[in-house]
Amino acid sequence: MLYLIALLQQLMQMAREYFAIYAETCFASFGDRVKHWITINEPLQTSVNGYCAGIFAPGRHQKESVEPFLAAHYQILSHAAAVDVYRRKFKAAQGGEIGLVVDCEWAEAFSNKLEDKLAAQRRLDFQLGWYLDPIFYGDYPASMRERLGDRLPTFSEGEKKLLRNSLDFIGLNHYTSRFIAHLPKPAGDYFYQVQEAERIVKWQGGEMIGSKAASEWLYIVPWGIHKLLNYIAKKYPNTPIYITENGMDDEDNEEATLDEMLNDEMRVGYFKGYLASVAQAIKDGVDIRGYFAWSLLDNFEWAQGYTKRTLALIPPSLPLPSRLTQNPRSFSSHGSANPSFYPEDLGINGVDDSSKVSACSFEETNESRKKATPLAKSPTNWAILEEGISTEQVQSVVSILKANAEEAIGLSLDKLEFAVKVIEASDNVGENLIEFFKRALKSEKPVRTSRTT
Repeated sequence: MLYLIALLQQLMQMAREYFAIYAETCFASFGDRVKHWITINEPLQTSVNGYCAGIFAPGRHQKESVEPFLAAHYQILSHAAAVDVYRRKFKAAQGGEIGLVVDCEWAEAFSNKLEDKLAAQRRLDFQLGWYLDPIFYGDYPASMRERLGDRLPTFSEGEKKLLRNSLDFIGLNHYTSRFIAHLPKPAGDYFYQVQEAERIVKWQGGEMIGSKAASEWLYIVPWGIHKLLNYIAKKYPNTPIYITENGMDDEDNEEATLDEMLNDEMRVGYFKGYLASVAQAIKDGVDIRGYFAWSLLDNFEWAQGYTKRTLALIPPSLPLPSRLTQNPRSFSSHGSANPSFYPEDLGINGVDDSSKVSACSFEETNESRKKATPLAKSPTNWAILEEGISTEQVQSVVSILKANAEEAIGLSLDKLEFAVKVIEASDNVGENLIEFFKRALKSEKPVRTSRTT
């Protein structure tokens, strides 16, 4: 066994070196355009599901009490090596930033008992601390050292120096939360058992922690993200946070009608609650730089494939015109086409209660358009440059085009054709804009678009 572990360590050390070469290739090739880099996404899942549960590549589980911690160790060092390359060779010229994405459930103590509170802290240590403590504090959390002993690798002084502050931001993938209770003397010593923490979804008396989504692990707990963001800001201070994934899934119901699929109240409610909690964290002083819903379209969800609708805002099986009327897309369009609309409603600008959030309409209206930041003043918006088209007319279709167009550098003909159909059916878009798109369809090359500054 010692030989196999030594061989695995040697292979992982080689992987660390190759990862640095791979990262340097990416920086050199794309760094003139890419300004936000993520070295590794969810190293926890790679370590545990790849080397403990055996359901992710490379599908190992034979040494489940040792290998997950080796895999995590060398992922952390690979991250640090990539950051070192970027900062030494590219950052000054390219001006980008680089970070790591961790995934974490909020761990809420099941009771006021000290043992449950300590168990909840261990649960956070084995999720966040496992990957962030070495970067901020030079070693793994004490709770991990106490329970794992020599199964947990050590860092050399040179590695600690390489790790120190080796990120510009923390990326957080968060979906759900759990009650955590102390689990005395578990029968085993692999990743989950060694934490001595039991994940619970029912409160004492039978009350659920939140409504259940499609996946057995996913419960809707908006207050959990608020607590987690404040926890991260306190334990790892002065570090910007990007919420890189947040969303929920539902069952794939082939018999559902189109109206049932479009009336996506559960998902809209999820995002309303979670965004309100994120807004509250911002008011608390947490440095949150961005939020990304997961996901825009259906994806092949790990081993589940397409058996669930997964976490999509827009099911690609729907006809394109139908996607425009789906509640989540209308809800999300305010964040892109009307950046000044939702921050006020979510409490960032001083609205303390959530009544306005729950009561606000999620269909785009003329009134909401009037409240939008002018395109010329917003670097995140773009407009079609065509003589005779007013800013108001552009704003009325920008959310449609932004959701269905290539990244503001060109529109493919099939997308233009769809845009024409949408525009022709609209009452608030001028004839000149319709003709512009019709002319574009007849041209040999797609009409180019340009960003406003």
